[in-house]
Amino acid sequence: IKAEMDRPVYLKGEEARIRATCAKDCYLSIVNLRADGRVKVLLPNDHAQSGMIKAGVEYNFPPDGLALEMHTIEGHKKDTEAMIVIATKERFEMLKHFRKGGDITPKEFYNAVLSLPADTKVEEILLYEVRDDDRPRP
Repeated sequence: IKAEMDRPVYLKGEEARIRATCAKDCYLSIVNLRADGRVKVLLPNDHAQSGMIKAGVEYNFPPDGLALEMHTIEGHKKDTEAMIVIATKERFEMLKHFRKGGDITPKEFYNAVLSLPADTKVEEILLYEVRDDDRPRP
């Protein structure tokens, strides 16, 4: 898998995009490892299921019409976070149980990922920073 974000630094309120391309047909899952230590399942979600991605075809997240707005943690001037993009041979059904309930703990996430056989998944970690936009307003 080759995945990337559209840039490494965002101001609070800006929208992010993630692009991913796989060498083989696969299913994609995307989670956000937040600065507060929580994990948010972004894909699959109610608007975009983790469908089969064809080899060599670029996948863009979020899909057109949806936004991935970036924010700092309340009271923080800047935060470093990560998107974890996971490509699997089979649909990663474990994550769908978490998405309805909102955030999950890192332990729950890693237990779910570790439940997959090593030869059925690849992961890419995308680090980024979100900064509070403290520029003076006109």
